[in-house]
Amino acid sequence: MMNERVVEAEILDGLPADDPEAARSRRDLRRLNAVMGNHRWLRGKLRAGERVVEIGAGEGDLARRFAAGGVGVTGLDLVGEPAGLPEGVAWVSGDCFETLGTVSGDVIVGCLVLHHFEGGALRRLGELIEAGEYGRVLATEPYRAWWAMGEGAVVTPFVNRVTRHDMFVSIRAGFRGGELGFALGMDSSKWDVWESVTIFGAYRFEAVRKG
Repeated sequence: MMNERVVEAEILDGLPADDPEAARSRRDLRRLNAVMGNHRWLRGKLRAGERVVEIGAGEGDLARRFAAGGVGVTGLDLVGEPAGLPEGVAWVSGDCFETLGTVSGDVIVGCLVLHHFEGGALRRLGELIEAGEYGRVLATEPYRAWWAMGEGAVVTPFVNRVTRHDMFVSIRAGFRGGELGFALGMDSSKWDVWESVTIFGAYRFEAVRKG
């Protein structure tokens, strides 16, 4: 059993954006997201006309997919705005704990980002979500289990050394049933929560505000 979450630094987070290893690792992540079906699942949960705030929007890949489906997106990330974002995508650079309170939307989305946060940061994020009166929260994260580590080992020959390291760090920092809603401080009298796990090690979380 992998009972406790362990949050450690990931190599990619410390590399310059133009580092060749960083660029290769970002390509690896796009492939892993495709295999895990993360972007497809998130897109399928959204409706045209909804306003999404994406935490940790990175290079804007997911925001572009949302915008193509008629969903308005505000991307939040530490990095600057990526080039070539389509109409319907806004961008706010900075720490999400400082910028989240400056934007509004219907749905908060996180794709492979919340596992970076330790308990105190997750609780603070939950407070910001509550104060912002968002109606839904959608997240897809690594599932923390030994069998997921085994699946990660299968793909190691096909990814670079940054991805090999960060993939296992991510799984150890991932979530099991009941953990994310509790960490965000979601009161069951205010939120309905659904969770599921895929055969590819994706933990999926959906919270809907009651009323």
